[in-house]
Amino acid sequence: MTTTALTDPVHGMRSKNAGPTPLTLDLFFRDAACFEKTRHSPALSVQAISHVYGCAPAQMRHVRLQALFPLDVHAIGPASPD
Repeated sequence: MTTTALTDPVHGMRSKNAGPTPLTLDLFFRDAACFEKTRHSPALSVQAISHVYGCAPAQMRHVRLQALFPLDVHAIGPASPD
């Protein structure tokens, strides 16, 4: 399996607070082909990102807006004490 740096298919990335606890990560892909190739990557899965940010996968969601080729990831609140 070939590994690609996220900076190759993505031309912009930003994170922002969307209230007192939610965090949004926006990834802006170069074109439709980059979006399609990358959007199903295990590295961008809810499970992988929730692990990095220390929250439960149930607190995460992906929003895919194909016309603009972004991938938004929302994390709601801190990790649960499980």
